[in-house]
Amino acid sequence: DEYLVKGYEDNMEIDKAVVVVVRALLEVVESKNNIDVAVFTRDYKLTMLNDTKLAEIVQQIERDKQAEAEEKKPILQ
Repeated sequence: DEYLVKGYEDNMEIDKAVVVVVRALLEVVESKNNIDVAVFTRDYKLTMLNDTKLAEIVQQIERDKQAEAEEKKPILQ
């Protein structure tokens, strides 16, 4: 929920919104295998993300988290 609030932007692209939602879901589900995502657009199109696309998004999120963790590490002097 907190990540949804921080990640939300007005008029964001669907692809970015999906990443925000999946990242928030990953914080609360026991396994990434327990996630199904459907996108419902303003023009009433419903699209289910297939397992391959969802896996790509999860991998990108994991890379982003790793990069964020690296940035937070203190620099030894």
